[in-house]
Formats: sequence, structure tokens, C-alpha cells
Amino acid sequence: MPDLTGTLFRASVFCLLAGAFWAAAAAIVIHLASTRLPPRMEPARVWQDWRQKRMVWGAALVLSLVGAALTADWLVPAVVGGDLYWRAKIGEMLTIGRLGTLTGYFLTAFCLTIGSFAARRRAR
Repeated sequence: MPDLTGTLFRASVFCLLAGAFWAAAAAIVIHLASTRLPPRMEPARVWQDWRQKRMVWGAALVLSLVGAALTADWLVPAVVGGDLYWRAKIGEMLTIGRLGTLTGYFLTAFCLTIGSFAARRRAR
């Protein structure tokens, strides 16, 4: 008996976590590049003075989004594997996986943004 909802749930959760990973990786790269490469910025000012490091921000965000999409394309067939029902509908599963990855990416980016605003407000 195929586990239709279990396979769908596993693929969605794994893709959501992959998107969250890529967003966190982009945030780490942005923060490290802004504080380590000249002109160095204060760690507390990285998110407010983003215009000083536009290329770092652009490269980190674009590369992490591409990485998230490629991870979804790799992850979905690996998770679906032996489930013949979803194997026959791989196009739909790839769409669900990509949407799950983007959801995890944007949800993590949103939480990091709100967290930085809260930390800045608390510092005042």
C-alpha cells in the first residue's frame, strides 16, 4: 500500500528545511563578508547599512536562491524514490518541492529580518 500523504509530507518538510538552510547561509555570508572584508562594518550596523555592500548582498541572495532551487530539484526525486504514484507525477512533486523550498527560504529571511529589527529596538 503506497503512503501517498507520507511521501508528500516528507518531501514538503525536507524542502522547507532546505530553503531555511539556504536563507540562513545567505545571512551568514552577508554578515561575515560585511564584518571581515574592507571597508569593515560594525556588526550591529550590517543590516541597516546594506547599501555599502550591495554586491555582497546581491551575490549572496542570488546564489542562495539558485542553490535552494537546485536543492529542491535534487531532493524531491531522492525522497520520492520508490513511491510509484508520485514517481509518475514527478512534475507536480517538483513544483511542490520548489514552492516548499521558497517558502522555507522566505520564512527564514522574514524571521531574521524581524529579529534584527527587534534586536536594534532593544539596543536603544
